[in-house]
Amino acid sequence: MTETIQSVVAHVDQQAMQKLADTLEIEANMTAILSLDERVKLKLKERARIEASARFSASYQKYKTISLTDSLALRKILFGQLMVPKEIDWCRESFIFHIHNYGLPFGLKIHKNGPCGVIAVVQAFVLRHLIFDEDDENNYKRLKAVNERERQNALALALADILWIAGEESKTAIVLLPPDDDRSKPIGASQVRLNDMTEDGILYQFNAFNDLRDFIKKKLPIFQHEFGYGVAFFLYSAILSRGIENIRNDMDDPEKILLTENERCSQELINLLLVGKAVSYVFNGILDYDYKLRKPLQQPLFGIDKRGVVGLLTLMEHVAEGNYTVGSKLKTPKYPIWVVNIELSFAVIFSCKRDLLNDWKAERQFHLWYYTGLVSQTELQRIHIDTLQTYMPKNKDNVEPLINHCIRTKWSGVKISSHSSISK
Repeated sequence: MTETIQSVVAHVDQQAMQKLADTLEIEANMTAILSLDERVKLKLKERARIEASARFSASYQKYKTISLTDSLALRKILFGQLMVPKEIDWCRESFIFHIHNYGLPFGLKIHKNGPCGVIAVVQAFVLRHLIFDEDDENNYKRLKAVNERERQNALALALADILWIAGEESKTAIVLLPPDDDRSKPIGASQVRLNDMTEDGILYQFNAFNDLRDFIKKKLPIFQHEFGYGVAFFLYSAILSRGIENIRNDMDDPEKILLTENERCSQELINLLLVGKAVSYVFNGILDYDYKLRKPLQQPLFGIDKRGVVGLLTLMEHVAEGNYTVGSKLKTPKYPIWVVNIELSFAVIFSCKRDLLNDWKAERQFHLWYYTGLVSQTELQRIHIDTLQTYMPKNKDNVEPLINHCIRTKWSGVKISSHSSISK
């Protein structure tokens, strides 16, 4: 009996062991299959990364350093001399947003008057993306609630847009970066000087917009470092994207420079950033006839030859009383956003309604938002405009905000009934 029981137990144990062995074999096979699957996935993922990297690398050409000739020509066309002046507003200015709880999370700060024109143009392109990239009736509320990721993405797109427009004719954009081994690391003023930057800077050449955009996103800290030269890096890149020789050919006088005597942005520089050409005038097309003297000009004058993505209004048109006119290609841009030039200080006005420029009914009564970029501004200023009523000054000494005169160069004689700061 005992032997029989032992035999049965042994048989049961043998069956159990066999089942266990079979189970372990199945599990091992499954593990092997899963491991193989994971390895295949990793291989495919790595291959995709390598291919993407190869495509990205193929889209731009990297030079070790900028040539000395281009370095000197760059400083000459911008500053008018071969060495950058020591005390200049362009030093230590970057593209820095207000803190979120400031009330203007979308806004770039302007500290110095010199580079304010460049920052204003970039701000206009930032607003174009923050307001109009999504079809949303609540554009204004969304603008006021923009988060960090959204505004950083809009800034990268804005910088890429302007550089791509500047290099549009050659289908090439160039980015100048500082001479540092780790170029994703912010460069402080103590680490690089403007003269060094143009002599030792690294050039990247792009032939595809998406690659330019992705590259700028990666290098955005360089353009935003609090004590760096973000504005100067960007401006040098815009000049190189258009080409120094092309810029000289754009201007009515090839010996001109891109900064004024008081180191502000010239009209040529603003035009370069807005439409990609450093032409000297803001009227449409080419002027080859003097209608006052009724005779041909000795040489044609070149203005704006394409509609701007964003536009331009200037107090100069009001002051000149008919002798200076901004053409429709800048007065009626693709988006209702305008850089405003008021006595060489630059700001931005805009509407959150896309149809303002496409539907005459939308122009009956509307409001614009006014942003100066100055650290003293804590809220957007709303300007109400009524085109159904005519502006009638109360007396000859009636003093109006200068921005009103700029607005009336676009909407002539309109009544501007209120200026108010809106916090909601």
